Amino acid sequence: MATIISAQAGKALAPKALTFGLVLITASLVAVAYATQWTLSAGHWDRELWHHKLGVALTDWWIWVALSPLVVGFASQRRLGTAARVLQLGQYVGVGLVAIVAQILLLAATEILLGRSSEPLIPTALNLGSRKLGVSLLAVAFLFAAGHVERLARDRRGVRGEAVDTAASALIKKGIPHTTRREPITIRAADGVNLVHPNTVDWIEAAGNYIVIHVGEHRHVARSTLTGILELLGGDFVKVSRSAAVNLERVCGTHGRTAHGDLCVRLTTGASVKVSRTHRQALLLRLPKPL
Repeated sequence: MATIISAQAGKALAPKALTFGLVLITASLVAVAYATQWTLSAGHWDRELWHHKLGVALTDWWIWVALSPLVVGFASQRRLGTAARVLQLGQYVGVGLVAIVAQILLLAATEILLGRSSEPLIPTALNLGSRKLGVSLLAVAFLFAAGHVERLARDRRGVRGEAVDTAASALIKKGIPHTTRREPITIRAADGVNLVHPNTVDWIEAAGNYIVIHVGEHRHVARSTLTGILELLGGDFVKVSRSAAVNLERVCGTHGRTAHGDLCVRLTTGASVKVSRTHRQALLLRLPKPL
């Protein structure tokens, strides 16, 4: 299964690599435009000046492109307006300062290696920092904003999926059966596609950006979210944790608590799936009442 997920992950990284390449090309073009504008503003074309300014601009922009995944990744995992705002503000300030210091130090080291500066690293960095601090602050602010845009887009996709679960729960409480899918779903495989009938699925687990569908002794890996696949499969499935869902038709009982106080649901195949505390009540509402 790990091999299959690794292969699927490789395909998923291709669009990200393409995006990174496009960002790098865009940054390079901006650096060329900056060097050209700076040279023309001198009143005459100086090839050596243009090469110098281009080298400085390319180094500056490429360093920010290299740092952008770390800064954007940090911001995409944070929520504004939550509790402990002072601590949250401190985290943003800390990450921003680390990014700016790293960028200036890398730029200073590059200046020294290329022979553009004869001073030691720290004086060179201080000189660059005094001239580039404003631009660096704007760059960090832009990357933080990009991270929050990414998080908002991810949350919007999650809200659409959770709305399906909420609607299903409301129907269940009213005693109205939720729609059940009878048609098979199509799962891509290395050599084609597999048709999986919902009534043959035992349980589903999430594995990062993928899901693993357990059908007897077989496992099918697909790129999807747990909420998304449950929307397709219909009302015979219920979440038992954030990363697992079971087919109610395959449940034959529950048994003992784990060391963390969680129940386990027992399936007809003999498999056991842990039920988290937050999803225990939703499962019990769907199971027949004990005699």
